[in-house]
Amino acid sequence: MSRNDIKSFDHDPELAKAMGNLLAAWAFAESTLCCTVASISGMNINMAMMGFYRIPTFEARRKVIHALLPEWKPGKFDKAAITKEVDAISDLSGTRDVSA
Repeated sequence: MSRNDIKSFDHDPELAKAMGNLLAAWAFAESTLCCTVASISGMNINMAMMGFYRIPTFEARRKVIHALLPEWKPGKFDKAAITKEVDAISDLSGTRDVSA
């Protein structure tokens, strides 16, 4: 069986657990970025989701957020900390996309 033929992880429960954790963490990261777009743009979350998930790649989504950040008047939010976290999630995407 080649690496591209994996149909289940029954043979390796620890790998299955790690993959599940990765998927859950990445879904949370994507959701957080979508909420960030809603906050930065002033859109309600439903409108932000409709636009965010139409941006085709993670890198393009990150670039959209970075393009919006300079004009954002955050009020109660810490713009520098949010920018740092968006960058940290961007760095994690490189780890997620590594093929062994």
